Amino acid sequence: MKKVENTLQTLTDEVLFSRFQGQNDKEAFEVLLGRYKGPLFSFILKSVKNRELAEELFQDVFFKIIEKRDNFRESVSFRAWAYTVCRNTCI
Repeated sequence: MKKVENTLQTLTDEVLFSRFQGQNDKEAFEVLLGRYKGPLFSFILKSVKNRELAEELFQDVFFKIIEKRDNFRESVSFRAWAYTVCRNTCI
């Protein structure tokens, strides 16, 4: 398990999300969640200035990312796509 996690850590965001998207690779998604949890939460918190609301919106963002995963294309930056979902959710 540790070897798989270490290997996943070296993959790009786009490859990780593509693995989650195509193979339902939950470990790949967990690596992405680990990478983006802090930055996206901070972005939301700065936008809404309310911790409880930010926590709720953060959950919504990752639910939408999972729900809309078929809309993602590996040729697009996962980071840009995730922040777009985040921004739209905050609005």
